[in-house]
Amino acid sequence: MTLFADNSVSGEYNNGGAIFAKENSTINLANVIFDSNVAGGYGGAIYSAGTNDTGAADLRVTNAVFHNNIANDGKGGAIYTINNDVYLSDDAFNNNQAYTSTSV
Repeated sequence: MTLFADNSVSGEYNNGGAIFAKENSTINLANVIFDSNVAGGYGGAIYSAGTNDTGAADLRVTNAVFHNNIANDGKGGAIYTINNDVYLSDDAFNNNQAYTSTSV
């Protein structure tokens, strides 16, 4: 397992506590743990956003654990995603928090 733990991001660019991906990105993750990551904005562990005019960002997460991740002032305590193709399989979400939603 790969561990992403105790990462934080704040300030003007404060999305994605552990991973930030935008426009024309592809993220493939397997056998990972995201624990206690904090974003000041959206996506306590992962922020992944595409746009309608410049291309989607694709996100695939398999056999992952998301635990105690926080999006302090946004959505997606574990994952925030918009304008993406998303595939989640065999993932566990525990005690993730966000200002306006919990895990995804």
